[in-house]
This record gives sequence, C-alpha cells and structure tokens, in this order.
Amino acid sequence: MKKSNLVSLLAGLSIALTGPVFAQEAPDADFPDGPPPPPPHHGMKHHKMKRDRMHEYMMKKIDTNEDGQIDLSEYLANAEQRFKNMDLNGDGYVTREEQKEAGKIMREKHREMREKMRAERKAARQAAESDSE
Repeated sequence: MKKSNLVSLLAGLSIALTGPVFAQEAPDADFPDGPPPPPPHHGMKHHKMKRDRMHEYMMKKIDTNEDGQIDLSEYLANAEQRFKNMDLNGDGYVTREEQKEAGKIMREKHREMREKMRAERKAARQAAESDSE
C-alpha cells in the first residue's frame, strides 16, 4: 500500500510541476505570431560588418574596370596574380614549400595591415575625443 501511495504522489507532483511548462500564453496583440527574434549578438553584427568590409575590399581589388561587376577576365587576372605571388622562384609551379612560405609572407602582410588600421582607428578616436573636449 505504501508503494502505490508513493507512486501516486510522485505522479501527481510531476504533473503539477510540469503543467506550467506546457501551458501556452495567449498571443500578444502586437505580435500575433509570437515575440520578435532577439537582436543579433554583438559578435554576429561585428562579423557581418567585417565580412561586408572584406567583400567591398575584394570587389575594389578585383573589379579593375570599376563597373560594379567581376567578369571572368578580371577574376582570372586576380587568380593569376595570386599564383605568381605563391610561385616564389618563378618556375611556373608551386611546391608545398613555396605554398607554406607564401602563406607566411601573406600572414605577415595582413598583420602589418591590421596594425596600421588599428593605429589609424586609435588616432581617429583620440582626435574625436580631443575635439569633443
């Protein structure tokens, strides 16, 4: 008898405690389809902005006739230049060693560009702060 009372008590508690989880609220008049999605995480917004800047940079770099489109000849010219940058000895082939070394060179150039951009942003912030004072 005690065992059946315990089972009944546990079953009743589980129903009582989980009932509110399954209850649905009436739709809000302003949002009949449910609440709007939360705003994007700051990191997501930053990533999108960074990606957009990269796309803009690549368009400017590859779109040599500046018509707002990249045609096949522009794309292939960019690919050929990238190949030449990796073919460090100029023999028309890229070895694994050249690929690794070209990657190091490219990363170093990117690091220098990032440092330059950070310095420019810092100088602009400091100028803006001194102007506001």
